[in-house]
Amino acid sequence: MKKIQPAKTLQNVINSAIYHLNLRDHSISELKTKLEAKTDNQEWVDTVIAQMKGYGYLKEDLPFAIHFCETSYANEYGKRYMIEKLKQKGISETDITEALERVSHQQQRSEYNLVVERLSRIEDFSHTTKEKVFNTLLKRGFSLNDITHAIAEHPAGNTLLEKAVIKGQNANLRNEIIKLAKKLKGAALIRRELSMKHIDVSEFD
Repeated sequence: MKKIQPAKTLQNVINSAIYHLNLRDHSISELKTKLEAKTDNQEWVDTVIAQMKGYGYLKEDLPFAIHFCETSYANEYGKRYMIEKLKQKGISETDITEALERVSHQQQRSEYNLVVERLSRIEDFSHTTKEKVFNTLLKRGFSLNDITHAIAEHPAGNTLLEKAVIKGQNANLRNEIIKLAKKLKGAALIRRELSMKHIDVSEFD
């Protein structure tokens, strides 16, 4: 990690603030944390924070949260993602709640519809697993209920299988029987273990 050079002057702190804000939007808390890592002169930090607000480079918490939610919705993220990220950025629960309420009223699509739209780009799920699809959508902040419902309604929803099921379908029955037999397991126990591994036992005799 690049070592932070301590600020020797107020201008150094100003330059640092502008540098970070040029990279991306920061909340007041985020920028303050970065400036405090640059200097222990709290007066300089407070002065620069006030200047950045005055120049319009740094938003107050509520406008920042609203903009973040608007961008997140546009990029198809769910509320849980927004809440988690805004908390990490030092935004209060009050501002988060108000931002979500305002932006939700502006949206033409529900979170469920966002999940449906993302899944509609997938013709079939033969090249992925149920775990991967669920984890991806959960990380984007969607609810388990919306994900489950959207997959159930997907035309190819029945092709979305768990990793263990896929592994069982691809397993070689003969080889699996031999491996279990070597462990001195009887036919009934072998059949049960094969079934637990989702291996087709219709040809087992």
